Amino acid sequence: MNIKLRYININWINKIRYINISRVFIYNKRDVAFALFTFGIAINIFASIHVMYFWPIEAYCPLVTMPLFVFACLLSNSISTPIFTRKDFILPTLFSLLIQYYQSFVNAQNLVPYIISSSSIVMYYCMFSINKKKIFDSMTYISKCLAFFLIFSLFFFFIHYLGFNLPNIPSERGNYSYTNYFFFLFDDRELWNILLPRFNSVFLEPGHLGTTLVMILATQIGQWKKWYNIVMIIAAIFTFSLAAYCLAVILLFLRLWILRKKIMAKIIILISSISIVVGGSFLYNDGDNLLNTLIVSRLEMNDSGDDFKGNNRVSENFEKEFISFLSSSDVLLGRDMDYEGSGNSGYMVYIYDHGLLGLFGFLAFYYFAFRTGKDKRAIISAFILSMTNFWIRGYPLLLAFLFPYFLISQLEINIKEKNLLKNAQ
Repeated sequence: MNIKLRYININWINKIRYINISRVFIYNKRDVAFALFTFGIAINIFASIHVMYFWPIEAYCPLVTMPLFVFACLLSNSISTPIFTRKDFILPTLFSLLIQYYQSFVNAQNLVPYIISSSSIVMYYCMFSINKKKIFDSMTYISKCLAFFLIFSLFFFFIHYLGFNLPNIPSERGNYSYTNYFFFLFDDRELWNILLPRFNSVFLEPGHLGTTLVMILATQIGQWKKWYNIVMIIAAIFTFSLAAYCLAVILLFLRLWILRKKIMAKIIILISSISIVVGGSFLYNDGDNLLNTLIVSRLEMNDSGDDFKGNNRVSENFEKEFISFLSSSDVLLGRDMDYEGSGNSGYMVYIYDHGLLGLFGFLAFYYFAFRTGKDKRAIISAFILSMTNFWIRGYPLLLAFLFPYFLISQLEINIKEKNLLKNAQ
């Protein structure tokens, strides 16, 4: 009888015996450091734009999240291949601290703003020193998480619109009054009770959500067909935010410019499409329609012909006050807004509050932050978007905008990597 002996291959056992466990540990520490950075940035981004879940702690988020960034730095520095490797972080970080201290000096009533500004220095150090690829990966994760939440928010929003009763509680934030449906807020002011309410999810107002989504989409150039970006585009549309729409149009052209695409034919197509839409809004039902009410009519000039009807960033009284302010001795350092009828957003408000010195401060900060990029088109695009948004909102250091600005200015490396990857495939 022939007996065949089967030999067990024990090579795999030997391989297991000689696995370098330290490498696995190093990889895990790098991964944890990146996760802590992304989580800390995400919290500060959404707190800065007044997301409902962060209302109780939004002012203290830089202080609350500081341990996350410190721990991320410690983990990164303990491995041979850290994620915080860039050497051009010093000037952007320094100027971010200086402008924050200046804003605290102008507005602070106690030491708390100075403490919060000091704690945020670690966050800015991490943001300006992290590896470029990692910072783009961070925004991708943030985009996916936001889009995943917006799916539920949009679903319940339309369910409510269709007449289904959903559990809710009253909520207030400053001058805002809401019916809180937990996944979205419904503004109780009669101004917004129209045929289709504007979608603001859990953000303070639709404009905040719309502009934030456009800024995030600006960091996703080349990836707008991804599911999470499509979700954000849909959400931005239903905000009916004129500011978001204008920023989106600017972004479309900047995207083509950054990617070195031919734009003349696309400009003609876009202008023709806009003309058809605008003309249709005037003709359909004699102008009594949602599109004309919310968007087109706001682009009409006012009776004096010097501004748009939809420009409600500041009051008429504030405009007069601002003109007198420019010729006063307060123009250098700013003036307290302690009178009724003042505006609440836009570049005028920031200049009035912080003066020309504050204006120069954040422009210098932008310069040192953006100049670390290698692609001049990306840098210019970041500056154009930041100035446009500053004209509309007047919050130059708002992290929900600042983080995307910085990423846009760094787009060159990302684009090159994607092109190399496509060629390799």
